[in-house]
Formats: sequence, C-alpha cells, structure tokens
Amino acid sequence: MTQIGELASVNATDEKNDDNCPFCYKKWHKFATKQANATAKVTSKPKQLDCDVLAVKGNWKHTTARHHLISAIQCYAQVRRLVRMAAMVKYDINDPPNGIGLPTVANNITYTVNGVGPQKFGKFDDDEKVEIAFNVMRQAKAQWHVGHHAFDVEIPDDWADEVDDSLLGHTVSYDQSVIKELLKILDAWVDAEWCAEDEDKSNDLIKDMDQVSELIKNKLKMFATDQPSSSAPFFVSYLAFRYAEQQSNLKKRKQDADEDAMEDDDDPPPVLPARKKLKV
Repeated sequence: MTQIGELASVNATDEKNDDNCPFCYKKWHKFATKQANATAKVTSKPKQLDCDVLAVKGNWKHTTARHHLISAIQCYAQVRRLVRMAAMVKYDINDPPNGIGLPTVANNITYTVNGVGPQKFGKFDDDEKVEIAFNVMRQAKAQWHVGHHAFDVEIPDDWADEVDDSLLGHTVSYDQSVIKELLKILDAWVDAEWCAEDEDKSNDLIKDMDQVSELIKNKLKMFATDQPSSSAPFFVSYLAFRYAEQQSNLKKRKQDADEDAMEDDDDPPPVLPARKKLKV
C-alpha cells in the first residue's frame, strides 16, 4: 500500500501524466471523453455540505461549523491523481455525504469564566479556553471545531480496542489519517486497471469516497458516547483530543477504584481475639 511519505512522488508522477487518463495513464477512454479537461483543482464550499444546525441545549453557547469529513484542501487536494479520477466520475467533495455539523464559536458569542468576561473566546487564557471547550463538548456531545486539523497527537496504548494497531505509540493527525484512507482508494483503483474493462464502474468510485466519509463520520459520532476516545484517530481539534484523554483517564480511575472496592469486599472479616471470662 502506498505510504503517506510517498505522496509527493505520487503527485509528481501525476503531473507528468496530465494529458493521459488518470486511471491508467494511457489514452483517454470513452467514459472520460466529456471530462477530458478535468484538472486537480479543488474548491472548498462548506455551505454546500448542508449540515444540520446544532441546537444549543444548555448554558454553554456555540454555533455550528460545517466540517468536511474528508478535508477538501488539507486532505483531498493533496492526492492529485485521485482528484482527477473523481472528476472523471463527477464526484464532488462538497456534497452532503461528506459533511457534519460540529460546535464552534462565532464573533457574536461571549463567555464568562471564573468571573472574567463576558468576552470572546479568543480573549481568554489557555486554561479558560479549555474550560469553555470542555463544557461545550460535554453539552453538545460533539467535538470542538476550532483551529486547524493538522496537529499531532500520541494515541495512548489503552485505546487499542478502537484504534488501528499500526497507529498505537505513533504520532498521528486527523489529516494524515484521512489521507491514508484516500491512498487506500487510489491504490485499489490503480491496481484494478478499470480502464481496461468495458463495464462502466464510475459510480463505484463515488461509493468508495462516500464510504470513507461515512467511516470518519461514525468515528466522530462515537464522541457522544461514554468513551469519546473511540473517535481516535479522527480528532478535529487538539482540545477535542484533550477532552477524550481526560474522559478516558477519569473512566480508568473509576474502574480502578471499583476493582479496589471489590477486592476489599472479598477479604475475609478480621478475626477478633477470644474474650476472656470474668471471674466472679
């Protein structure tokens, strides 16, 4: 499978084959005739995602960010050959299957924390920002969408049940994890040599892209459970990762305390010394 580090080489090779079919790097085929001039240009159009607006059910205000599950510019646009393939079959990275609504801030939202405020989120210090974000995530049961997605995190070993073992103990990011899934699709279609066949399988590529979006969406929805760490490795903000880490640690401490309590219950009652008879 093509590795993340080979992405630059993959794109360089594709640039040399602009005049060829992106699927097989041979001459254009009948299915591609109408789209022969498709390029690797990608445009981000969040409104087109048509995400559901998140209702505010509590004291911690937020608005809705329209989030591309497969990031249009940071991820999708980086895999140039796949973009050209998808253009051939009229896939659109901005269509609703690739969107989800997540809580975020806006210029008209202010907070008061520890007697400070009301003021905008960006005016608070780091500790206060953490408090605001954690409360919003706890209330909205969704990941905090503020800042870029390219930060690196270290996935703890005790999250192994929900994470690909190859990621454990390694530094990963949302963008790297998404690009890894896109490269799997690219490899599969290159290996399939679709252009050598007469059967039109153009809809299959759209399905493959939508399946990646669905995979990521399902991971993000796990944030609403009692184990938000199950969203790993797809954390859209560093504070979302920090919240999942905190909840995981709290759950582990509670489990340890419950186990200690059970061990105490299993211990035999203490043996009291025999009482001496009093002489009359």
